Amino acid sequence: MKIIVNEIDSPILGATVAEITDFDPEADFEAFEHNYNDELRPRYVLCKVPIARLQHIHRLEAAGFRFIEVQIASRLRLKKGARYDTSDQPYSYQPVETANDLERVLDIAGSTFSTGRFGLDPDIGEVEGGAFYREYTRRSFARRHDDELIHKLQNRQSGEIIGFNTCVLTGTQTCRLLNAGVAPRYKQTGLGTVLNYFVFNDLAERGIKTIDTRQSAANFPILNTELVHFGFRVVEAYVVMRKLYEK
Repeated sequence: MKIIVNEIDSPILGATVAEITDFDPEADFEAFEHNYNDELRPRYVLCKVPIARLQHIHRLEAAGFRFIEVQIASRLRLKKGARYDTSDQPYSYQPVETANDLERVLDIAGSTFSTGRFGLDPDIGEVEGGAFYREYTRRSFARRHDDELIHKLQNRQSGEIIGFNTCVLTGTQTCRLLNAGVAPRYKQTGLGTVLNYFVFNDLAERGIKTIDTRQSAANFPILNTELVHFGFRVVEAYVVMRKLYEK
């Protein structure tokens, strides 16, 4: 087992947030926990395990971890030569390259998403969900020349930035979607679906064949769009368990 400090979530919570990976229910968890407490003094420790691995879940519960949410991992395989027709759309889809454009995108990220993981937690409800998504979007901008992409959806006539998307390239033909959103006044207008048309066309042009994503099961509208409209297939479901420690 390993434990990794999350350098973005920690400042948002105002204390150390860490994640356990490669969880082993047969390992001496008490000794492992004692060691990471001495080293990190965490406030919030989480662990994601496949929902079917009941032994893992029960072992975490016995150690004082609590269920917070279910995450759905899904996958879309782009069909060769398939493209979405966006010729009648008055929008352009371009990389975010300037600080001014980033600030507008961050405004959308902060206002579009009201609930992050901490917001789902009944004991950590004071943390604004928008801050969570703003910081992850800011990271994508900082890493845009490495393996992450950040794009804006912009009205060609008015110049207004009305949506954005971020993703990370995980291979020469694979990527994972990260954050996306549209400005609040365009929600429930179908613009989110149009945004995805541009996203998938751009990824196909880059040679991407497989798109992965992970969503909270609480985010039903997005899950419904991905699974029903675009045909993503569920590949795994995870339980997110967490334990709080004294400040």
